[in-house]
Formats: sequence, C-alpha cells, structure tokens
Amino acid sequence: MKTGLKLWDRQKLVVNTDLAIQLGLDEAIVIQQIRYWCQIHRQDNRNFHDGHYWVYNSYVNWQAHNFPFWPVITVQRIFQRL
Repeated sequence: MKTGLKLWDRQKLVVNTDLAIQLGLDEAIVIQQIRYWCQIHRQDNRNFHDGHYWVYNSYVNWQAHNFPFWPVITVQRIFQRL
C-alpha cells in the first residue's frame, strides 16, 4: 500500500443489498451508479425526455469513470445482462 494514501477519502459506491440479492452484486452496483447519475441530471435539470431522466456512456467511459476495478469486457457483460 502506498504511504499517505487516504482510502476513506476516495469515492464510495453504494450497494443496495436487496438489489444485490435479486440481481447479483455486480448488477446492483451498476444499477446504483445509473441511479446516482440520473439523480445528478435531475438536480441539473438535463437529460430529461419522455418523463424520465436518463444517462448514457460508452462501456470504456463507464469503466474508466465509474468501475475502474472491472475490465471493460466485464462492464459490457454486466450491462448486457441487465
């Protein structure tokens, strides 16, 4: 471990245990991140169409900015399962 690395100051992921039980842990993590970004868009009043807030990204960008602990192919598989 690097000295001076503040692990508790890093970005945290929220996991809904009920979702994890129903869908699987990986899927629950992705759903929670989608929900997080939709809430950000609601606060900023953007990406609102047909009565819903939405979010989009490429698999590469989802991996780089939200799921750096998974390879891109894993991110793609999770989204495809959802």
